[in-house]
Amino acid sequence: MVPSGRQCVCPNGRYYDVATAACALCSSLDSSCTACSDVSTCTACSGGLSPIGSHCCPSSAYWWDTAGSTCRACSLVNTDCTTCTSATTCTGCSGGKTAYGSRCCSTNQYYNSISDTCVACTTLDSLCLTCSSASVCNTCSGGKSPTGSQCLCNSNQYYNTGTSSCTNCNTLNSLCTSCTDANTCNTCSGSKVAFGKYCCDANQYYDTATSACRACSTINADCTRCTSATTCTACSGNKTPSGTTCSCLATQYLNAGTCTDCSTLDTYCTACSGASTCTACSQSRTASGPTCSCLSTQYFETSTSTCTACSTINSNCNACTNSNTCTGCSGGRTAYGKLCCANSEYYSSASSSCVSCSTFDSFCTACNANACTACSGGKVPSGKHCCSSNEYYNTALASCIACTTLDSSCTACTNENTCTTCSGGKVSKGKRCCLSSEYWNPAFASCLACTTLDPQCQTCSNANTCISCAGGVTPTGQRCCLANEYWDSTTSTCIACSTLSSVCSRCSNANTCTTCDGGAIPNGRQCLCPTGKYLNTVSSTCTACTTLDPECTTCRNANTCTTCSTDYIPFGKRCCLANEYWNYDNSICTACSTLNPYCQSCPNKNTCTSCSEGRDPSGKQCNLKPVPESKSYVRLIAELSVGFGAIILGAITWIILKIMKINSNNVRAYSGVDGSRRRSRMSLIQKIKELIDQ
Repeated sequence: MVPSGRQCVCPNGRYYDVATAACALCSSLDSSCTACSDVSTCTACSGGLSPIGSHCCPSSAYWWDTAGSTCRACSLVNTDCTTCTSATTCTGCSGGKTAYGSRCCSTNQYYNSISDTCVACTTLDSLCLTCSSASVCNTCSGGKSPTGSQCLCNSNQYYNTGTSSCTNCNTLNSLCTSCTDANTCNTCSGSKVAFGKYCCDANQYYDTATSACRACSTINADCTRCTSATTCTACSGNKTPSGTTCSCLATQYLNAGTCTDCSTLDTYCTACSGASTCTACSQSRTASGPTCSCLSTQYFETSTSTCTACSTINSNCNACTNSNTCTGCSGGRTAYGKLCCANSEYYSSASSSCVSCSTFDSFCTACNANACTACSGGKVPSGKHCCSSNEYYNTALASCIACTTLDSSCTACTNENTCTTCSGGKVSKGKRCCLSSEYWNPAFASCLACTTLDPQCQTCSNANTCISCAGGVTPTGQRCCLANEYWDSTTSTCIACSTLSSVCSRCSNANTCTTCDGGAIPNGRQCLCPTGKYLNTVSSTCTACTTLDPECTTCRNANTCTTCSTDYIPFGKRCCLANEYWNYDNSICTACSTLNPYCQSCPNKNTCTSCSEGRDPSGKQCNLKPVPESKSYVRLIAELSVGFGAIILGAITWIILKIMKINSNNVRAYSGVDGSRRRSRMSLIQKIKELIDQ
């Protein structure tokens, strides 16, 4: 080694051999190696040779074959290989080709590492000129642009195989914005829709037969979108297209031209035929009209949202409202909450169970919680017990007691106070037995005849109640009166109902009529006619008020109309307009103006009650209101001036004032004439008007 700065290096032509820790000759690697850097790298060779790894070969177009210990030409790797490093690694190729492993691929090929072959770019796309892999085309012919592994025209173009170039889509039709080929437009401008190579409105299709766009409505009036004369794709009214038809789904019905979901009738309705008819329901429900409900033998279980059989509550339950309430049972059983009790049982709320009726009495075969209702062995129920038919159960004695203890003729009874059947033609009267024409009088402890109540009383229940009377007479309390009478306890006589009202036909007492004749309505002791009618005492019927006068709306009797229709007022039994009165002389409505021209209202031919023009009524006249004396003269002058004109006003003024003998100075004060006669007559009229206004 020789020194080099701080280091020691091997001299030229040698390399440091780590194995021997000494400098070794480069020629030990290859006899032609003149310079080297390490045991595997010769950097210079003699005799025009080129270093290849640790050896020297004729040129860079060779590689060292270790197995054969010789240099091998790169052309053995690949005919186009110009440089290489091994039998499988070409590093340079001729003809502009690119090295890939042992292959040399052209620019119109890519290297497939899986098959270790060069593959033509046209396998990616027929127009691909250059590519770098199976998924990347770099350049294309025909004006196309590379996109991934494809060669595509612009979005508004298609590849024209006839011209081998990209052609604008608007050559198909002016509205086509994207297309696939010369016969297929994909999208159109505006709201137009593509059909083959044509563009139509969204609600049209292209008819090849007529070479024109036709409205989808020509297929079906409800069709709003279509692709051909036989295919509707959208419909109005929420309808569903199918071929050339538009119809509602099975889950819809047609409502005013629009398909409406059946669920609008009922949440559970899944099929329907109209707004009032659901035909199928979900969750085990049954359709009935427009609704879905559970069967009578089911209830709606909220936890599962399904109809559940009542028999799940108990096996005998055939009707229910919820999981805790059975409302009907089979086999003649009775529902109590969730239970079904047999006729031979009753429901005990204390134990919440069905209890046998035999717990009341061994003969009891049917019962409720308070009484036995049927017995066996010919016995009959008596409270909670069973006794013979001629006995009752005495709770105090806790045994059955014979009914004859109530009355010797009593053959059946329910308790110590009630005999229900008697022998010997007698009938029950409480706990006793009497003839049907008698009643039991406890005070006398004997049966007394009903005639003691009233001679006409045939049957009675007690001392205060006659039940039936002879001769069709109606019983009232303990008495017998005719049907149109009532019993008056004060006079102890039957009084006719007509004493209450002439048309009262039925009554219960002196203050209560119950039925009226002639269409009248009972009201206390009175019989009133409906509004618009009065009681006609001649015919004893309610008669319309319009029979008095066509304009009469309410009336008291045949001579008195109380109200009339609009604009009319009553006059006795007649109706006249507000400015008329009823003239009894000729029996017609007569205008109040016949009394005097200023009369506006009047009750008769001699009395005016209101006047026009501010006049005051007085008898049948309408008079001017009183004014100051001087003003009355001026008013007279003014009125006359209206009648005779301003031309003779001066003369009229002079005549009136002359008659009234008014002082000439006063004349000047009121007339405005000062003797000079230089003022116009119009000035005189103005003065008169001013005085009137004062």
